[in-house]
Amino acid sequence: YLKKNCSLAQIDQQDFEKQIGVGVNYTDDDINKIVSTLINQHKEELLSQRYLVDIAALLRELREAHPFADGAKLIKTFNAEIESLIGPQTEAVSYTHLRAHETGRNLVCRLLLEKKKT
Repeated sequence: YLKKNCSLAQIDQQDFEKQIGVGVNYTDDDINKIVSTLINQHKEELLSQRYLVDIAALLRELREAHPFADGAKLIKTFNAEIESLIGPQTEAVSYTHLRAHETGRNLVCRLLLEKKKT
């Protein structure tokens, strides 16, 4: 906030406090609603793909949308809801699945390494 507004002669205190989360409080009910809403948005995908869904991306989405919520509570609630919906993770994520989510840079590196081995 300060970097963006360093040219201002005077900082707007209300705007500054809003940007840094002053007075923002999340109750346990708020966190439960936030997590439930996100999981419901991705419910079909979660049910069909289970733990092959990019769980980290879902958590990142939560944190970006609610940066001032207690991260530990978000994660604990999220994990409980996921396990309640699709059960515990009982199978390892396959190597093939990991390859399907490679970025272009990772793919190039892997192909170069494989070529080097031969």
